[in-house]
Amino acid sequence: MKIRKKISACVAVFMCICILFSSCKKPLNDGDTSSDIENPPIENEYPSASRYFTDIRGLWVSSVLNIDFPSKDNLTSQQMKSEIDDIISLCLDTGINTVFFQVRPSCDALYKSEIFPTSIYLSGTQGAPLPDGFDPLEYMIEQAHKRKIAVHAWINPYRVTGNMDMSLDELSPDNPALKNREQLVLHKGKYYLDPSLESSIQLIVDGVKEIVENYNIDGIHFDDYFYPDKDFDDDSSFAPYSSKYESKHEWRCENVNNMLSRVYSSIKETDKTVIFGVSPMGIWANKSTDKRGSDTKGGESLISHCADSLAWIEKGIIDYICPQLYWTNKSTISNFDILVDWWENAVKDSNVKLIIGHALYKFGDENYPDFDSAEVITNQLEKSIGCSGNVFYNYSSLKKNTLKIKDAIKEYYAKKADFSSLKVAYPEKNMSVTTDTIRVLGTYNPLLSLTVNGKEIKEKNINGLFSTVIDLSLGENTITVKNGDEEQKVIITRKKPKTTATQLSDCYPDDHNAIRYSGDTLEIKVSAPENASVTATVNKKNIILEADKENKTLYKGKYQLPETDTKLNLGKVKYTAVLSDGKALTKTAKTDITLLPSSEIKVARLKAKSWLRPHSVIKNFRDSFYGYEGLVGKITAEDYFYDAKTEKKDTFVRFENGLWTQKSNIEIIEAEKEIFPVNEISVSCEEKYTVFTFQGTPLPIKAVNSENTIVLQLIGQSPVCQDISFKENPLFSKAELKDGKIELTLKNKNAFFGFKIENHDTSFKILFKNPVKIKDRSNPLQDIVIALDPGHGAVAGATAADANNEREINFKTVMELKEILEAKGARVFVSRQEKSNGLETREVVDFYDTVSPDLAVSIHHNAVGEGAEPIDDIGFECYYSSFESKAAAETVFKGISKNTKIPSTLEDVDYIVTRTRAYPSILLEMGYITNIYEYTLLNNKNYRTLFLESIASCITEYFIWQNSL
Repeated sequence: MKIRKKISACVAVFMCICILFSSCKKPLNDGDTSSDIENPPIENEYPSASRYFTDIRGLWVSSVLNIDFPSKDNLTSQQMKSEIDDIISLCLDTGINTVFFQVRPSCDALYKSEIFPTSIYLSGTQGAPLPDGFDPLEYMIEQAHKRKIAVHAWINPYRVTGNMDMSLDELSPDNPALKNREQLVLHKGKYYLDPSLESSIQLIVDGVKEIVENYNIDGIHFDDYFYPDKDFDDDSSFAPYSSKYESKHEWRCENVNNMLSRVYSSIKETDKTVIFGVSPMGIWANKSTDKRGSDTKGGESLISHCADSLAWIEKGIIDYICPQLYWTNKSTISNFDILVDWWENAVKDSNVKLIIGHALYKFGDENYPDFDSAEVITNQLEKSIGCSGNVFYNYSSLKKNTLKIKDAIKEYYAKKADFSSLKVAYPEKNMSVTTDTIRVLGTYNPLLSLTVNGKEIKEKNINGLFSTVIDLSLGENTITVKNGDEEQKVIITRKKPKTTATQLSDCYPDDHNAIRYSGDTLEIKVSAPENASVTATVNKKNIILEADKENKTLYKGKYQLPETDTKLNLGKVKYTAVLSDGKALTKTAKTDITLLPSSEIKVARLKAKSWLRPHSVIKNFRDSFYGYEGLVGKITAEDYFYDAKTEKKDTFVRFENGLWTQKSNIEIIEAEKEIFPVNEISVSCEEKYTVFTFQGTPLPIKAVNSENTIVLQLIGQSPVCQDISFKENPLFSKAELKDGKIELTLKNKNAFFGFKIENHDTSFKILFKNPVKIKDRSNPLQDIVIALDPGHGAVAGATAADANNEREINFKTVMELKEILEAKGARVFVSRQEKSNGLETREVVDFYDTVSPDLAVSIHHNAVGEGAEPIDDIGFECYYSSFESKAAAETVFKGISKNTKIPSTLEDVDYIVTRTRAYPSILLEMGYITNIYEYTLLNNKNYRTLFLESIASCITEYFIWQNSL
């Protein structure tokens, strides 16, 4: 919707449909005094993480023994950054969307930790400082998330030493494993934590929690290293439990299960959006060992490692399982196809997702003759197509591209791409700009080379979208984009920008035929060069104009008009600017200013509901609202200025509250006959409204709010009554007359939902919207009215890389949200029924008013400026303008922030569609369509559904809160 440049924090969302939504059944007290059995809490469920963990295209990046990263110890921080950048580039080129980054290969860390020492694989010495303070995990997350690649922290929970020849003396003195040596077990030259000890389990749990708390991680990942094998020396630990278990093996399995359960609980308690999974050996058990096992004859993770994957699945203590199926379908011992079928059956009645692990390192190795061509990996991907994804071991093997396996994986994913041909979507041909750079967006064939003006385009994805920014010279520029043999040219003209004012312009007053009354204040403004001394001469008085703090070429001032008993012609305003070189610029307004005595102030009545707004030149539109038919007030000024709605100038008049309307909207009345002071104020409570009835002439009202109070001021006179006939209601605890103003105290902080006014000849009513009461506790949105606006109905808006425009994208998104809300029982009304035609923004408000919703939501998608770097901006933004809408906006913002990985912003703005006062109204920017990585998500129906389901849950939570008041 809005075009702006905003460098956001590098907080990420999962690639494709891998966005993580947490399960949150949140009971809220609804204020009923009946028992919990008769009136249970109303539940609201957010989409869960494990439910939507799908389409993973993962890569294991191993750090133990410097297998993948860092390539060797003692690298500089810049060298490590370069290696991580290469990892991200390979992921983008191949179509990988999730990195499983080994951050704790042993009892040491590739991140800043208060628990574990720095890894030996970084510096060669465990516990040495991080080079230049560089944090590999932080940088990996930052760079990956910019491109919508998820990062899972891969941890080996029990391993203390990674090398057989590594002694305890080589461990850092700060290594937590040394603080309690009873928890160490030596097995075949390596040290492990004893899985049965509480100290070992708590250390693992604390280590995981530290990562989840301190890093914007997407997941925690354990591999197959639990008990190293069945000969593990733990007799002394087992002795106290020998009578309670049928076998040591059962006890060991229970130890692992207990650890995983506690890790899972800790993760979800810390951050529900972080998912947890394990990658065991590919065979749980052979059928010959356990009848539930697979028809295989290989090594068994249940027996060797005490990894009871079926128990984890049954207990729901993992979100996904990723068995390492490191064989082919030619194997007679451990057949890949048989194992895929077995694992699919293992998870089919659970919420646990299945991801298949593949062994790229075996390709081209004579020890593994079955891995003899890239066709093997392609066939495996096809076989596992019904699973939730695939993970490849490892980075170095993928990079080597032995037997063209990388090319085969890339081609496999590219065939699923939405786009496969070159088309430059932006900029449009023959555009003229003033920026010195321009963004270039489009689609391409991801299997072919891609350049712009001969240089490789780096920002591109496997889905067939690309973006880049190129420099522009003054004059005509030819942009040539080449994809393989296909080529497109776009000609752009760069013009010189108006960097500063060189003359006086945009004056006020100028041709406005301004009429003012005795004692009023005249606002003056003019655009002039920076650092000038600017004055305005009015009625022979020199007024010094000061430069605006933000716009240094805008100068403003005020002139206190004189008192007069007769009509005066104050003449034309003369503007003078003396520049720093002494040169003087002058400009004289085109029309005179007329000053009338106060005795000639007229009283007018609105003939129909009309938009009351600030002056179009002065521009402070936040206080705009509709004046209702019958409103009476003094006319304190007249002006002639541009009206955006009619796109022409018109004569406007100003009411005493400072807001303007077209002169044609009013009729002059005789004040002494038709204005009656307010002599009685009473309060009544209806189902939908708390009604304040004023006996007296309808006058303009100014409403000022805080978190706990609403203050109403009648413009033109104060009530003559002494008190208010107050009645119990759901909104206000009391109403008091203070200094001619009505002060209303809210019962609950921010619990205010708007008001409207009904005017009659000798009375008027303010109808304050009551909190919604839920009709069906099992279906909280039943009959709640929601108005949806697909933004940019009247204009196309920004263009995405696939040439779709914001207007069309907004419409598609709204229709999907409508379906979700209606499924929850809401009555949903949409401001337009076609993707290409719609309403102007003010007409949208008219539509809202016709619907009279419980909540209005305008859906938009964001974009950066034409010369800005497209990938720097990312995320969801929630906007509101009025106090009535604050609680709704905060609920949606907090719900998205807390329950998803989507970076979110909440902002108080001044937009027409959010200025409404009769009901809460918010505007949602769903994401940046100029960011190809975010747009790939936004363009994915499954992702949008998850996102919109979460928004619907936020809306549900908002109305559950209202019901509790």
